[in-house]
Parts: sequence; structure tokens; C-alpha cells
Amino acid sequence: MHNEVSIFHRAKALGVKGYVLKEFSTDVLETCIKAVLNNETWFSPELTAKLNMNTDHAGDNLLDKLTFAEKKIVELIGRQHTSKEIAGMLFISEKP
Repeated sequence: MHNEVSIFHRAKALGVKGYVLKEFSTDVLETCIKAVLNNETWFSPELTAKLNMNTDHAGDNLLDKLTFAEKKIVELIGRQHTSKEIAGMLFISEKP
């Protein structure tokens, strides 16, 4: 479960709207997909209970507070680019 929590936090920071633990049935996966298609957020109840998280606020995240440039940097980090590569792509200086 610890690894799932870590992956969940990364996914949520990137704006993921649905997350299902791999041991759940296809019915649960279908429920999640339908919720996301309806512009809702849906996360596995077992995971949200573990995190002691209110699912009504599951879509609230720190990304909403970032500037466009900061979001772009987060996206590139998520795609596993190095600081040097990101600096080159965005025409900014790399901080040591």
C-alpha cells in the first residue's frame, strides 16, 4: 500500500482525475471511468480511507496555484527530463 500511496500522490500532483488500485474488479474500474468521463474525480475508496482524505476535495491540488511556466516544469519533471534538459527547452538558466 505504501508504494500505491506514493504513486497516487505523484498522479494527483499531475492532475489525474481517477485512480483505481490494481486489485479492484472491472466493475470498480468501470465506475471510475464513468465518473471521469462525467468530469468528476474518483479515487479508490480504500486508498482515500488510507489517506484519510475527503473525496469531495479530491480535485483540489497544488497545481491550481502554479503559474503556467511552473506547471510546464512539473509536467517535464513528470516526463523524467533532467534540470539541464528542462532549462534548455524553456530557455531558462539551470540552477545548481
